[in-house]
Amino acid sequence: MKLQPFLAAAGLAGFAAILVDVGERHALDGAVAATLVANPSLGIESVASEPWRGEIRFGSVDWRGHGLSFHAGAIKVAATPGWTLIPVAFAATGSASATDVTIVTGSSTYKIKQIDLTGASISSAELLKLFDSSEKQSAADRFATLSAATITMPELTIESRIGAMTQTFTYRDVVLSGVKDGKAADVAASGASFSLSDPKTGEVKGAYGRIGLKDLDLGLSARMVSETQDQPTEKLPLYNSLAIDGAHVENAQFGLDLKTITLASVLARPPAKTASAPGAAAKLDPTTADALKWLDAIEINELAAADIKLELHNGQEPGHFTATRALLARLDGRRIDALDLEGVVFERGPRRISLNSASLRGLNLEPLTVTENGQTLLEKNLRPRFDEIVLTALASDRAAAADEPARKGGAFKVDRIGVKSFESNEAASIGLNVAIDHFVTALDELGPLPDLVAMGYSQLDLTSRLNAVWTRASSELAISDFSLRGADMGALQLSALLGDVTPEIASHDEAVAAAAARRVLVKKVDLTLVNEGVVDKALAAQAKSQRLSVDEVRQADMMKASLLLPALAGNAPALRLVGSELAKFIADPKSFNLIALSSQGVGVSDLEFVATPAELLKKVEITAYANR
Repeated sequence: MKLQPFLAAAGLAGFAAILVDVGERHALDGAVAATLVANPSLGIESVASEPWRGEIRFGSVDWRGHGLSFHAGAIKVAATPGWTLIPVAFAATGSASATDVTIVTGSSTYKIKQIDLTGASISSAELLKLFDSSEKQSAADRFATLSAATITMPELTIESRIGAMTQTFTYRDVVLSGVKDGKAADVAASGASFSLSDPKTGEVKGAYGRIGLKDLDLGLSARMVSETQDQPTEKLPLYNSLAIDGAHVENAQFGLDLKTITLASVLARPPAKTASAPGAAAKLDPTTADALKWLDAIEINELAAADIKLELHNGQEPGHFTATRALLARLDGRRIDALDLEGVVFERGPRRISLNSASLRGLNLEPLTVTENGQTLLEKNLRPRFDEIVLTALASDRAAAADEPARKGGAFKVDRIGVKSFESNEAASIGLNVAIDHFVTALDELGPLPDLVAMGYSQLDLTSRLNAVWTRASSELAISDFSLRGADMGALQLSALLGDVTPEIASHDEAVAAAAARRVLVKKVDLTLVNEGVVDKALAAQAKSQRLSVDEVRQADMMKASLLLPALAGNAPALRLVGSELAKFIADPKSFNLIALSSQGVGVSDLEFVATPAELLKKVEITAYANR
């Protein structure tokens, strides 16, 4: 076999390889030099290429763009060895790595000791284009074009400042999988630790267990920390879901543990340049302003936590709070659509409070950001911060002291408590509805209600309702229903109309509030008593204490109602009618209704300056009905 043709071919190939190597190196050097000239903010200390090994190495890379700076001690990209290094820096089966990476974006700094990419694909031109400040695309959008099978970081540290507060998060064993066009199908970390330091509240430390993310938009994440907006834009999907297996947070005052945390469907946008204050006169401290910017930039459709344990260390007695589950539905800006807690227990000393469930609807976070309260509680920033609260199976108990064996320890339970608040457009009217179902507590002679015990009641079982609306234009407070119903007792029902009720009545200044209260006028009172046993038991208890029969006590009370009551007001016809109807009710106690009307209203000054009750009755129209 003749070797000359083969040797000749090999020689030509070797010579061609040398030429390719030289050409590749020269082309790369030229491309880098051109990029450096075009981008004064980019610095590369050294460049080396190994075509036969398919590698390019950049030493000490520094770059500064709008709202973003980047440093890497070294960057290496590699592809399948060959002669096409310049057209393709690393192919779809290639890899890249960087060491000692520091990225600074606004108030945050990202530190990565080592980052590795596998299965990546980008041309050398595209690689240099990432650092080209003349590009119309933002730096975040340019980096969002990256694709890779996996991106791994043994450790990622994020340091940031929010107002006066500083925080540091360190994530371990971070792996991004299925990265395409700047979006990662999966993100995982074996765990994380963090610390937050605030001059006012001190230091808070904590840790997370395993973390998993689905469908993370890396480009949007980068824009959020490197860009701000003059006007808010539409929020876009940031990630589909987040799951954390265990979390612990603690400081000198508390310790918090959660078994799992999950988030679903999180949307975001770059934050605004400045946070909007809740009111024109409201002032925001830097920490609150920064927090508000991020709050306005994020929308969370669902956040859930399970097996929550909170230990309170402050005070003489430690406190213990537990909840089996917490669920937040749609946090959008400064409003939470719904917040639900299940299986709640709070213990402090001998006292224990439990809840089957607690639900808040339409929770407004905006008032929590106000550093200076308004002048009155009716001003916008201090109105009820929720649309509705519902508590079910609320119970409280405590162990009685050793020297109080007969006491029940103030234990009580409530089947349900519901509170609704509402307001019309531009707060023309503000309303409040309250419902309490079956407040039950045991009674004993040493308790606060010994008269009920004397009447034969061993427990108190009350149900109550309140419906009220305040109208700004008329300054009227209409109480359409205030009722109190007791099991085996009866019911007390009240409706009323009050005039000259101004916001100053809720002033923080006691003198202003007192003056406003004196101006309130009572225009209508409608009171109804329905007997379902309480009157009969009261008569029986009275008879027993006076050693009289029930009929003797009844007759004496009827006499007082029909004769003594009218005499207090000079036998005015209105009070004679009231006394007569009240006597009928005592004789046959079913229901009693008293109605008082005053077109001009009756206030505190009327009570102070009238000489006799008869003069007051000239301003009031009174009527009464028994057993109607």
